[in-house]
Amino acid sequence: MTAYSDLAHLCEKLESTSSRLKMRDLIAEFLRRLAQNEVSVCANLIVGRIFPESETLSLGMSFQSIFRVMAELGLPRQAYDRAYAKAIDAGEAVRIMLEGTNVRSTHLSVLEVYECITRIGEAQGKGSKGQKEEIFRQLLSRVDATEAKYITKSMLGEMRHGVSEGIMLDSVAQAAEVSPELIRRAHMLIGDVGKLARIALMKGEKALLDVAPVLFQPVRPMLAQPARDLEEAWHLLKGKLALEYKYDGARIQIHKDGRKVRAYSRRLTDITEAFPEIVEEFAKLRVNRILLDGEVIGVDQDGRPLPFQHIMRRLTRVHAIDRIMKKVPVELHLFDCLMIEEELLVDSSYEKRWKVLSDTVPGRQLAKRSIPQSLDEARSFFDSAEEEGHEGIVAKGISTTYTPGARRNSWLKVKLADTVDLIILAADWGYGRRHRWLSNYHLGVLDRTTGEYVPVGKTFKGLRDREFQSLTEQLLSLEVGRRGKTIYVEPKIVLEVTYNEIQRSPRYSSGLALRFARVTRIRSDKSPGEVTTLKALRSLYQKESQKKGRITDL
Repeated sequence: MTAYSDLAHLCEKLESTSSRLKMRDLIAEFLRRLAQNEVSVCANLIVGRIFPESETLSLGMSFQSIFRVMAELGLPRQAYDRAYAKAIDAGEAVRIMLEGTNVRSTHLSVLEVYECITRIGEAQGKGSKGQKEEIFRQLLSRVDATEAKYITKSMLGEMRHGVSEGIMLDSVAQAAEVSPELIRRAHMLIGDVGKLARIALMKGEKALLDVAPVLFQPVRPMLAQPARDLEEAWHLLKGKLALEYKYDGARIQIHKDGRKVRAYSRRLTDITEAFPEIVEEFAKLRVNRILLDGEVIGVDQDGRPLPFQHIMRRLTRVHAIDRIMKKVPVELHLFDCLMIEEELLVDSSYEKRWKVLSDTVPGRQLAKRSIPQSLDEARSFFDSAEEEGHEGIVAKGISTTYTPGARRNSWLKVKLADTVDLIILAADWGYGRRHRWLSNYHLGVLDRTTGEYVPVGKTFKGLRDREFQSLTEQLLSLEVGRRGKTIYVEPKIVLEVTYNEIQRSPRYSSGLALRFARVTRIRSDKSPGEVTTLKALRSLYQKESQKKGRITDL
């Protein structure tokens, strides 16, 4: 059996290197030594995941839970807070706290640690909080400081050693001596890096070649690359394209086998219970086996699209489904078919997949679509999407295949983009490859009434590595305080930011939040007093609202 200390020491080595190739080599060497029943567990733990993405089980442990456990070990919260102030995450703080104590490792195996963590997730119902904390306390009492660090990191999803899922896939390919391309294709269809690693290392190339979508095992959805504008999309696809409305809703994957129907989200979680009306309708569909891809949106009584927040209410509501169905009715817009009966379609052309789709499902459930013969026709279709309150359009190459889980230039999204100038109020240390940089920025606008900057969102998207590094140096020089992984700074640095939508937000004192904010450039030419004002942002929100549907609050 592999000792958990071996995995913890591997993570220490990974944390100390910035070389992607060195990380790959270290992980591949580790994977080769594992027993068959350890591969899946270790692959997931290394990338900071306890359970597969499609697993609904969660640990239910928070910072507060960890505070209480540390106190039970005779370590007061005040001491923990001091340690946390020196660290960039909870795991490192736990290591600092346990160093020098009498706790010694009893050489638990990886599987023993995993079994303890799984028991934490399985503890449910009355008294479960205490049960979870007791299991965690017992676990910490049996490991050393370094092991405790990575157990905590895994449980909170804060690995910060720079290993992305892409590096893990390269490591699996090297350990199994198969091509990275084969590994990536299999991963797209399986969706679980742990299961993929087990198949690759234990069964080899032939098993990977035989991997195919299986009903009720969700497939990673194909994603679209952003295009600057419609002209760029037209040029990249050489005018041989179809255009579809880009809907501002929730991605939905529908699996049907006989009367059994399940629905899955973009993140591969089961969302069947959230949409009983869709499930009921598809159970009656005159086809036995099918796997469909699409988007579900909320609509008002006039059929206008509702803001994204409302469809999220459907996704997160567990109780009183009948009531929420009446408040937030939905429309389904399907745009792809990955399997019908026994025929797999992911390697078929978009043209064929659309024909199968349109011949199988009711026309009202299809995404609105056009095959423009000229750029002027394409612009007219784009204008229609905007006028009807949608996000924009997706341009798809007519002859292209479906590539699960990947972004390809064969799908290009063109969205309505507004920009605002925002001030950085604080920043968090990043994850994965960005763990050495302050790269998640807390952004604000200027409230001229009070003269204060008020928060409107966060983003880590849009900048290059050298820009993250440069901003980290600047932000640290402007530091005015810190709490945990967050560094608070003087409001001096201005960023130009695009966004998808402005939403109401009770979380922020501004009352507004930007959805899908992305940095387009650093505005070193602008002073803090020139950033977008709260009044201007409210005006933009009102303008957006005029094109969206409305419902009363739930």
